[in-house]
Amino acid sequence: MSIIIPMYNVAQFIEKCINSAFDQDMQDSDFEVIIVNDESPDNSLEIATKLTSERKNVTVVSQKNKGLGGARNTGVEQAKGDYIVFLDSDDFLLSNRLKAVVAKAKEKNLDVLEFGAQGVNEFGKVLYTKAASSNNKILNGIEYSQKVRYMDSACNKLYKRDFLKANNLIFLEKIFIEDYEFNTRVFACAESVMAIPTIVSHFFQNSNSITRSTNSEKIEKMKRDIIHVIRIINNERMKSLPEKIGFYNQRLGYLTATLFYQLLKNKISYKSFIQLKFELKNENILFLDYPIYDRKKNFFRMIFLKNFFLLKLIVSKR
Repeated sequence: MSIIIPMYNVAQFIEKCINSAFDQDMQDSDFEVIIVNDESPDNSLEIATKLTSERKNVTVVSQKNKGLGGARNTGVEQAKGDYIVFLDSDDFLLSNRLKAVVAKAKEKNLDVLEFGAQGVNEFGKVLYTKAASSNNKILNGIEYSQKVRYMDSACNKLYKRDFLKANNLIFLEKIFIEDYEFNTRVFACAESVMAIPTIVSHFFQNSNSITRSTNSEKIEKMKRDIIHVIRIINNERMKSLPEKIGFYNQRLGYLTATLFYQLLKNKISYKSFIQLKFELKNENILFLDYPIYDRKKNFFRMIFLKNFFLLKLIVSKR
């Protein structure tokens, strides 16, 4: 199998991340680690090179900055393993978890296997746990998205490398929410997907992440990136078979609710809400009529986005 680690400005995290990749009950011949230095401005490359200099199953690749998605794509191009796991450089794998997970994916010949993950803060406190029930059901991607669901992250999954290659599944470069767009295409064409409850990864919850940022430039980029992804997924929807329309509608409904929800959290003006609503409506990409799986955002959709005057009350009181 192949563990792909994009690396950009993560000197304080990269050692723990890399060490966790080797803290697995697998022989070196059973896996490889591919570290993609995405033109990191700090000494991450120096740390990574020193840590892995005596290991034979490590490849360190340096490239011009292409963002997280572009770094992952480079890793996939380099990968030789049957299965791929993406490990962000501020996250880490739990000890001795991968061998059994990879064995399960190979045994069932899965396109995608989802495993559990926990979000942790800088003190190691677990903030959330995402773990599906174990039912060993193998579904196609559309059925799985409707009946199981798990996480939209690319980092709690094993992907069969041949499946990604055969379907030309690559990440968009230099955008936020690249995981969501990528996994929409993954599940649209996957034939065999399964969930297991095993917790494999810890995801670091960074206070500087885009969903927690108050930086106006980042907020604007997030908004434009989500709209860009809505357009892309809608184009796929318009070309899709009838039995896949509901899948795309739900994915687009979730993105629409997320867009307005994040902007509300970031305290934009009501005028900006109205302008955005009409921008999406004029493009026929305002997806407010479809129930979504996230209860909180579905409530927000039904109560506030379907009744904009209530949203005005919240903004004015704020």
